[in-house]
Amino acid sequence: MEETNPPIWSTEKRVINQLIPLEQNPFGKIDSVKRQRLKEKIERLGLFEIPTIDTNNELLTFNKRYHILISLERGNEEIDVRVPNRPLTDAERKQVIINSNVHEGEWDKQILDEVFDDVDLDELGLDTSQFELPDELKDDLDKPEPAYPIVQKFSEKYDAIIIVSDNEIDTNFVIEVLELGQVKDYKSTSTGQSHVINASEFMKLWRSK
Repeated sequence: MEETNPPIWSTEKRVINQLIPLEQNPFGKIDSVKRQRLKEKIERLGLFEIPTIDTNNELLTFNKRYHILISLERGNEEIDVRVPNRPLTDAERKQVIINSNVHEGEWDKQILDEVFDDVDLDELGLDTSQFELPDELKDDLDKPEPAYPIVQKFSEKYDAIIIVSDNEIDTNFVIEVLELGQVKDYKSTSTGQSHVINASEFMKLWRSK
């Protein structure tokens, strides 16, 4: 029978060796770089995060730190843990495991820049690339609207027939016959020859000859 009242959590003491790592941990994978970074953080700052366990001492959180502490031969240390006042139901266990790794909020980049500017966020494992726009998008934000239409890029929705020219004479001939105009590139201030013509425009041009 499922419990209707939420568990009440309290802080107790446990020796690390008494704790049981979670057998099916959905967040169990960690590469060597991140593991080393976590190890150095524990050695530098100590244990400032409290593990959550079920009444049978099985870890619901803290599993990666547990394995690192064991590797550092700190299994005999006594630490604080959070324990429910009753065994968790299967549904509660799963929700605690998942929710402990889900971040509800978003980073405030302005505060990070102004208050935490002296902290190496990448070294701490925070992916700062999520705050940055690609350079090409940054450039586009500052550019005015193009003075001429932008040539549509090819994609899976389009068929293309390509005429290859390896000399200037042939290029000029094709430009003249197909009446290819000049189109301003929206990414630069330079003007170049258009190498794209719409099929319907080509058909009109061909029929008019």
